[in-house]
Amino acid sequence: MHVDHLEHAFVMEWVQQLRHQPYFSFLDSSDLGHSDARFSYVAFDPMTVLEWKEGRFVLRDTKTNKFDCFDRFQNAFDAISSLYSEWEPLELAPFTGGVLALFSYEMYRYLDSMPTQLKRGRLTEFPMCFMGLYQRVIVVDHHENAAYFVQRFLKEEPESLDMFCMHNK
Repeated sequence: MHVDHLEHAFVMEWVQQLRHQPYFSFLDSSDLGHSDARFSYVAFDPMTVLEWKEGRFVLRDTKTNKFDCFDRFQNAFDAISSLYSEWEPLELAPFTGGVLALFSYEMYRYLDSMPTQLKRGRLTEFPMCFMGLYQRVIVVDHHENAAYFVQRFLKEEPESLDMFCMHNK
């Protein structure tokens, strides 16, 4: 694991630079007066993604493009969970890399224990299901006015945050 200190004042510039990255995620704590709103997170460059495609859960390595397909959500979730089961916790913040997930309202019909009674609504470009295993996260601590670039790399050396931004110019 590698942690770099960032200038807190430039976090929104990093967000602007990284927002075009595939699978970019920004979890912003905007109510800074609330006790649970201490941290914001910018996650990008997931090592693995899990998506719902053509009636199956597809788990894809974003570096090699190799993929596995699963008919049941539990099997897919177990597969993505096994990839980070040995990551050490970091006391810096509650989230310092790992799985971020998004499920649409319609996804309930495809999970193992949910009924399939409602008709499918209109299709949008919003994914039915997405999970990303993020090894690169910017953690913003609003109480301490601090920011950190956390990289939980498995087989590679840490990258400079500038390297990811230069690809977008």
